[in-house]
Amino acid sequence: MKEVVAERDKAIDSLQAEMQALRGDLGNVREELAKSAEQLQQVYDSHSYRIGNALMAPLSIIKKRRR
Repeated sequence: MKEVVAERDKAIDSLQAEMQALRGDLGNVREELAKSAEQLQQVYDSHSYRIGNALMAPLSIIKKRRR
């Protein structure tokens, strides 16, 4: 009986350690995602992106904007 309890305790400890490691990984991924979102917003806000976007727009859209 004590062996079963000891095995379960080991399994619980192992799972808790794994959960802690996964929480750390999740935090890292969230930080990377936030950084990527910030970089993406900087691209959208850049003049180069806006100019390129305007150049790629069909002429019909550009004409509608001028009206």
